Amino acid sequence: MVRAIEPKLKRIRRLGDIPGLTEKVSIRSAFVDPQTGKPKKLSEYGYRLKEKQKLRVYYGVTEKQLIRYMKKAKASKNPTGKALIQFLEMRLDNIIFRAGVTSTVSQARQLVSHGHIEVNQKVVNIPSFQCRIDDKIIFKQLAKTELPVARSFPACNHLDVDFKKLLITVTKKADISSLPFQLNEMRVIEYYSRKI
Repeated sequence: MVRAIEPKLKRIRRLGDIPGLTEKVSIRSAFVDPQTGKPKKLSEYGYRLKEKQKLRVYYGVTEKQLIRYMKKAKASKNPTGKALIQFLEMRLDNIIFRAGVTSTVSQARQLVSHGHIEVNQKVVNIPSFQCRIDDKIIFKQLAKTELPVARSFPACNHLDVDFKKLLITVTKKADISSLPFQLNEMRVIEYYSRKI
């Protein structure tokens, strides 16, 4: 993955509150006019770009990867927006973050890339690995301890997490209602409609 050098709080101010980006909280928003206190007006292209950037920043994917996911989503039988979210949500690094083991997506990506994760008894060190239904994710380095709980809110509805057995099971496909932030996926599809 290409390393982002822009400060994370600056991204939060620009795109709105995105959980899993950082543990810090930003009060200001880049879309509020500092003199009047009213929201700034964006063009239609600006709104589409903002929604696309939310996906890129939250999942930590490059533009090239997101275009690849869009092509796969367009070719699938499901509606494009639903398929795109399913592909992104079923990434291994995102599943570990959504299970509540890490407090940010980048921490989950680091766990995977350092080889601490096994999927169906095989070591996987690729954060973009696509998990399937009934996959069993085990933390091999934490065999004698329990999984650390990074957040207090419950895991999403497509995962079954057993913190005592160090096991995460994918029970079903993810849907857009399980996203932890507001997203208008139609604007993302409109943004890429001319490029794909």
